[in-house]
Amino acid sequence: MTEQLGELLLPGEQITAAVYASFREPGLFRSMVQAGFLGLTDQDRLIGVRHTLGGSVPFAAYIGLLKKLRVKKGLLGSRNIEIDDGQTHLMVAVVPKVGTGVDLPNQQAYFQALISALEPRQFG
Repeated sequence: MTEQLGELLLPGEQITAAVYASFREPGLFRSMVQAGFLGLTDQDRLIGVRHTLGGSVPFAAYIGLLKKLRVKKGLLGSRNIEIDDGQTHLMVAVVPKVGTGVDLPNQQAYFQALISALEPRQFG
């Protein structure tokens, strides 16, 4: 996870929270869910990598330059994050715990850090 997100970092930038995430494009007929990772950096950027059939698709944007940022409560403690930077519009679901058999260190702590950083900054 950190290796894939690390490729999106600017010089001197560090990841402060990185979580497993499910990505989908909004719309009535766009139901394909893609696994990936979402991260928050110390330079106020959201970075992400979603895995598609054609490979990995990176995403990076400064939070202050986003057109829309919304965080909504989902089922079983999950959060649905809507991100729109004017070019890319994504729906991202993040959960505090990932299913059994998956070892993602600090998922719960990073989930809390990510949500705590994004919820007060919602707009759009």
